[in-house]
Amino acid sequence: MKIKYGIFSDIHSNMEALVAVLRDMHAQGVTHPICLGDIVGYNASPHECLKLVRTLGCPVILGNHDEIVSGTKEAKNFNALAGEGIAYSKKRLSDEEKGYLGSLPLHLKIGGFTAVHASMDDPSHWNYVTSDLEAESSFTYQTTAVCFCGHTHIPKTFVKERGVVELPSMLRLELKKGARYLINVGAVGQPRDRDWRASYVIYTPEQGIVEFRRVTYNIELAQKKSWRRNCLNLWPCGYKLEPNMKWLFFILVLACSVLELRADLSKDPLEGKSLAEVKKAAEAGEAEAMASLGLRYWAGQGVEVSKEKGFEWTLKAAEAGHPKSMNVVGVCKANGYGTSFDSRAALAWYEKAAAASYAPAYFNLGKAYLNGFGVQADPTKGAEWIERSAESGDAESQNLLAALYMKGSGVWPIPPRRRFGMKRRRTRDMKARRMIWVCFIIRDAESRWTGPRRFFGWRRRLRKTI
Repeated sequence: MKIKYGIFSDIHSNMEALVAVLRDMHAQGVTHPICLGDIVGYNASPHECLKLVRTLGCPVILGNHDEIVSGTKEAKNFNALAGEGIAYSKKRLSDEEKGYLGSLPLHLKIGGFTAVHASMDDPSHWNYVTSDLEAESSFTYQTTAVCFCGHTHIPKTFVKERGVVELPSMLRLELKKGARYLINVGAVGQPRDRDWRASYVIYTPEQGIVEFRRVTYNIELAQKKSWRRNCLNLWPCGYKLEPNMKWLFFILVLACSVLELRADLSKDPLEGKSLAEVKKAAEAGEAEAMASLGLRYWAGQGVEVSKEKGFEWTLKAAEAGHPKSMNVVGVCKANGYGTSFDSRAALAWYEKAAAASYAPAYFNLGKAYLNGFGVQADPTKGAEWIERSAESGDAESQNLLAALYMKGSGVWPIPPRRRFGMKRRRTRDMKARRMIWVCFIIRDAESRWTGPRRFFGWRRRLRKTI
């Protein structure tokens, strides 16, 4: 009988996604399921998911969320959303179930390959493998030809022959003899690669083939369960909203898009000059001209639109010491725009721009530390950078800082009457107003969701004060 391993990770209490993946495994003839950890956290069904995984009788690896929920370590450096999911999972699991999670191994060798949740480079430190350099560190401790991991929630493959190379996304991978592979299987319950479908892999060692699978599931039901337990975990799981909630979705997406992309890619510093003049100056090494040329390639102003060339010239401007371009390069790296996605590189460029006193980079750096993007999450440090941005006069930062005070995330909580103080009475910036509305929505949802009428009541009150 041909052995087929079904390797999955990061279920995160999403029962609907887990059931769909197991059904797909059965349909594909999987004989040996393997779970790489993070069964609990984030979503609404930690007890049910853990029970189902234990029923399989398959090898299970310890994940970082499992470790915290088990009580063997305290929750440190987790963002607010993860912390709420962990607290909920702790309430839902029995002491016996927590003990089971705490007894799980950090890594295993199974059938000639290795299984680990995060990285073989000190598995207990939960390092993220998102770049060639981080993969190289993991390969140093990998003693088998193939290693499967999760943790980043993004399916990805690194191969080491003469050097370490990240392979492009693919549905089917044929393993070469003599090469070593580090394969991230993605996430079942919370994908983060802009594809909401559950992800896992099938490994057939006899043929040396790894197949990447994506599975649809009932995300509407998963969403309803999360809302019933007062969970705001919408975007990472790719949830679809009910028809009567779409208005909220559009407002939140609009605000989040403003938060994510802080770089102003539309304002050309050399707008009055011709393309020929700008090109000549850019080729002569003028940083401002390089930045201008990058913007023109992105916008298609006098040239054919090219994200790659836009990024190339912006990178040159950043390397020449142009602060705004440093921040833009960080945004591009963070979103895979015109270049490959690299959270660590994005963080490094944000830090360079911040060191050059470019204020919008303070905001991006603060968000990176708050969300654990490219770095271990540090709410206190994130709040410090957001505060620096707020002090520079940025209205959105002032309102985000108000939200942090409301939640006590990285800062001391303040009384309710001051929660939305942060200069909201004096600002007439529409982006800031949207952020205030979102803050009100989040506040209401954390206590009890009271529907559109309550939200619009807050908005009417807000109009009287701005």
